[in-house]
Amino acid sequence: MSYSADSGLAVVAGPGVDGASGFVKSLRRDTPGAYLICMWVADSGSDPAPVAGPQPFIVTIGAQPAARLCRVPRVTPGMRLAKARARLRVANCPGRVRRVSTARRRGNVDRFTPRSGTTLKPGAVVGIQIAR
Repeated sequence: MSYSADSGLAVVAGPGVDGASGFVKSLRRDTPGAYLICMWVADSGSDPAPVAGPQPFIVTIGAQPAARLCRVPRVTPGMRLAKARARLRVANCPGRVRRVSTARRRGNVDRFTPRSGTTLKPGAVVGIQIAR
């Protein structure tokens, strides 16, 4: 790549500094892969002719980690809330607790949806009804 082939879109621009300088610039790329970035150094903003360059940098962007699915664990009516929450945490299942009036002992699971063994998409919520 040559300086003349540059699009002229500056990634970084700003006032000059004496001595060594550095910068951080975030660019968003959704596609994993290796990207070549070439940088030219100009003497000043008024004279954009390169003093040094190109300085090539290869940046590698990896794929996003896959979101873990939730396989609903075995939670039974009568189980204590703490034990039910621990099982949900291990299975990577977020739970929404709702307290209801019921004949069960206070703090025990009354109902649980969906059924144990169901595989849920990431972000899906498991409903737990707990006795008041």
